[in-house]
Amino acid sequence: MGQGSQLSNPAAKLGHTVEDLLRQLEALQERERKLKKQLEEKDALARLGLAAEHVGDSIEFTDPNGAIQYVNPAYVALTGYTLEDVLGLTPADVMRSDAHSAAFYEEIWKTTSSGEIWKGLMTSVRKDGSEFTADCTLSPVFGPDGELMAFMCLRRDVTAEVHEKELLRSALSRYALASAGANDGMWGWDLVGEEVLLSARWRQMLGFAAMEFRGPPPEWFGRVHPEDRPALEHGIQAHIRGDTVHIEAEYRIRHIDGGWRWVLCRGLAERDRDGKAVRVAGSQGDITKRKTAELRLRHEALHDALTGLPNRVLFQDRLQQALRRSARQQDRSVAVLFVDLDRFKNVNDSLGHAVGDRLLQEVARRLARGVRSADSVARIGGDEFTVLLDSVGDPSEIDDVARRILEAVRQPIKVGGSELVVSASIGVASSASEDLRPEDLLRDADTAMYRAKSAGRDRTVAFEPTMREEIIGLVRIENELRQGLGRGELMLYYQPIVALPGMRLDGFEALVRWNRPTAGIMPPDSFLHVARDAGLMDRLEDWVLQAACDQVAVWRAGGHIREESHVSVNVSPDRLTNPALMERVQEALDRTGIPPRMLKLEITESSLLQDEHAVASALRDLRALGIRVALDDFGTGYSSLSYIHRFPVDVLKIDRSFISGLPSDSSSEAIVRAILGMASGLGLEVVAEGVETEGQLRRLIELGCDAAQGYYLGRPGGPETVAEEE
Repeated sequence: MGQGSQLSNPAAKLGHTVEDLLRQLEALQERERKLKKQLEEKDALARLGLAAEHVGDSIEFTDPNGAIQYVNPAYVALTGYTLEDVLGLTPADVMRSDAHSAAFYEEIWKTTSSGEIWKGLMTSVRKDGSEFTADCTLSPVFGPDGELMAFMCLRRDVTAEVHEKELLRSALSRYALASAGANDGMWGWDLVGEEVLLSARWRQMLGFAAMEFRGPPPEWFGRVHPEDRPALEHGIQAHIRGDTVHIEAEYRIRHIDGGWRWVLCRGLAERDRDGKAVRVAGSQGDITKRKTAELRLRHEALHDALTGLPNRVLFQDRLQQALRRSARQQDRSVAVLFVDLDRFKNVNDSLGHAVGDRLLQEVARRLARGVRSADSVARIGGDEFTVLLDSVGDPSEIDDVARRILEAVRQPIKVGGSELVVSASIGVASSASEDLRPEDLLRDADTAMYRAKSAGRDRTVAFEPTMREEIIGLVRIENELRQGLGRGELMLYYQPIVALPGMRLDGFEALVRWNRPTAGIMPPDSFLHVARDAGLMDRLEDWVLQAACDQVAVWRAGGHIREESHVSVNVSPDRLTNPALMERVQEALDRTGIPPRMLKLEITESSLLQDEHAVASALRDLRALGIRVALDDFGTGYSSLSYIHRFPVDVLKIDRSFISGLPSDSSSEAIVRAILGMASGLGLEVVAEGVETEGQLRRLIELGCDAAQGYYLGRPGGPETVAEEE
């Protein structure tokens, strides 16, 4: 009946149905709420994950149970693990290091599980097995309803920083021991109490009693040299702020005797948990000897050893600074004076290098006295000096300084028992019109100086832009001449030398010409100076010697020249004492087979002003081969009867400047007559150069001159125009 009554009771059945429906509805609502919560949590985590994608530090998310659900790219880069490698594992399972005990990880879990943040250093293991130290922050992540949703771990790799701190601690320990062994003074500075502790050795270093002193920083810093104190204080403050790893400074500090001592100060700050420096400690060592040696070496590197003046390096540095200052001042300019002594080489060669050095020292002193106080004088090599005129407001200032220098140099200079009178050539370049570099200004002043020399020496010449074009032209000539030497562009012309009074052809002087493709045939005075400055004279003179001997051999084989005839070849002063000259002469004679008597070498009087013993030895060796030596342009140099007597020469060639006055100029005739008389007494042959008129020739014959050459007797020409015919 019970069963039947239930079926027959509709109200009871309806009641049960409503209750079931309500329960089902509540269950559906609960599931909907949980689903919504999950969606909100996933959405929140997704947003966090999206943000973490662009964070440079490693980030990982775990669920409330600690299982990894997400890692960002920085995590992968740091650990080597991908999300697939670690999904569902705990961080301790993945990167647990033996450096930490189980209690360490339990403490972390306990802290974060209680909703607190854990921060600290953690050593972990990468996928490849290597360990690293990270600054970790583990924090719980709560959902919208305040319930724990996940854990987030942020890791920043601090392995290098930790290693550096360990090295620093170790170094500090070793340094403290080393400082004690080195007898350095120790110091400590309490930044909170503003008290400085100076050890006994620190004070002894400055001459004070061996006792410790406690006092404010001014006791220390007040003794530091005013020029060095700002850098010291800046270095200490920078370290206190944490900008530098340690303190290291060199400075001067006043000794109790009033003098200055160079010291090396090192120090390190001690910091609290927040990184704020609370005290600084370090050492101070005396480095006066080392610093003095360094300063001396620096001075020597920047100054000329002979005169004590700045050298080229220091001069260019000062010039650079002056140009920078001038650029900021519209009405001011910078000028450079390039000063070169005239014929200084003659002093060195004739009186010796010791006299030359003393002369340079005296000139240096005079230059320094002749400039303004703001200017600089330098020696940049040999007898070359430069003067920097800083902040020039009026061009007349440059003229005044240059005039004073010329006058000062001209004054007689007593060296030992001799009184020397020298002069100088000055080139001037100014920055007033152009924005120049130091090397440009020096180059222009040098160019103007050479113009002063070519204009007669003992004068000042200001640089002009057209001079630069001339220099470029000289460089072009040098390059083409180098190429021409290898391409066979040189050629020889021959000028007849006639024996007097019979007018018989006695020989020829070989004169070099350059058949320059861009300019035609050029005389020697248009390119020999370039060859000399470019270091090409040896090659050029070797070629002339070989070519002249070859031509004599051709003439001789064809019967166009008598066996008593000769060819004269010029030899430069530097070449005369070069051992290679003898080798080249012997090679030319051996190769061509001409007799040595058919070759004559012409040297200038300046050749005799070289090393006397070396010159005399070279001349004796040449004459031993059977070669005759002629002294060219005689009368224009510094030779004298006694000087000539000491050197084995065969021929004197009277300079054309004396021949040009014949027959009317009595002074010229007197000089020619004297030279002929001197040569006759010494048994020397005399050749007159530059004979251009019949009157000159007739008077030379009357005076008894042995031979002559000049345009009246024959102009230089190619081999085919001057060969003597039988």
